[in-house]
Order: sequence, then C-alpha cells, then structure tokens
Amino acid sequence: MIRFLTLCGLLAVLASPAMAGGPFPPITSEAVKTECAECHLLYRPQMLPAKSWAAMMADLANHFGEDASLAPGTLKEVTDYHLAHASDVDQPRRAKKFLAGVDLSNPPMKISDTPRFIRKHDDVPVAAFTSKAVGSKSRCQKCHTKAAEGNFEDDFVVIPGYINVFGVLVKKVWE
Repeated sequence: MIRFLTLCGLLAVLASPAMAGGPFPPITSEAVKTECAECHLLYRPQMLPAKSWAAMMADLANHFGEDASLAPGTLKEVTDYHLAHASDVDQPRRAKKFLAGVDLSNPPMKISDTPRFIRKHDDVPVAAFTSKAVGSKSRCQKCHTKAAEGNFEDDFVVIPGYINVFGVLVKKVWE
C-alpha cells in the first residue's frame, strides 16, 4: 500500500506541470530570436493565430508605433516561423488555450486582446498595468518572472506594488 501511495504521489508531482500546460516550446529560429527580442520580450507565436501574424508581419513599418522593417529574406524567415507555430496551427496545449474564443474571421492583433489574456488578467487592476513599474499590458516580463523562458504560469507571477491575499490582489500601502 505504501508503494502504491508513493507511486501515486510521484505521478501527481510529475504530471502537474503537464496538467497546468507548462511553458511554451522554445523558439528555435535564430532570426526570430535576434530580430524580435531586440526590441521586446520574445512573444511566442502560439499566442496569436496565423492571420494575426500575417497581418502584423505585412506591416512591420507600423509595428505598434515603431518601424520594425526587416530585410526581405529575414522577413520571410520570421514570418514563416510565426505562421508555422501560430495558435491555430501548432499543437501544444498552450496554443489551443490561446486560440479558444478567438474569432478567426477577425482575430486580435495584440496578445492582450485575446480572450485568454483578458480572462487571465480580469482581476488585475488597470493601475497595475499603467504603474511605473510595469508600464503596459505588453510588458509581460514585469509580472511574469519566467516570461523570457516562455513560462507564464500563475505560480511565477509577482505584480509590482501588489500582494495576493487569498486570491485577491491588494495594493501595498507600505511602499
């Protein structure tokens, strides 16, 4: 009986990261790592559908207020990678979670406009996003301590200026 309980405990521990979804797969394209991470967090292609990435890559001269134009060969490589790993193409569980609820005829252009992002952040006060410590919804790494590794699990979230008290975010008044 002790062996059985030990085995069950071990399986539960090993399965919990898989059940939670775990981190996104690592990005394997050197062009994506170099070009995209030069200016911002290396967002995972699985966070948006292919139609969103295609539209974004087609207008990099107007990339959220910046000119992020790329040389034609690099643009093709970066675009192809994003399209091949988009949420409506790639198979990891995380990709499917980001695709859920997305209107593919009118997909979001921002990760922060996806139903998953909205649902997962609905209890975060607007003031947390606009605080000096965070700056905006696009600066995931300011709260998600393992975002650079593709891990956005709740266990690795620290919202500057707030504490979590029994599942409720409370603004620190002592800072």
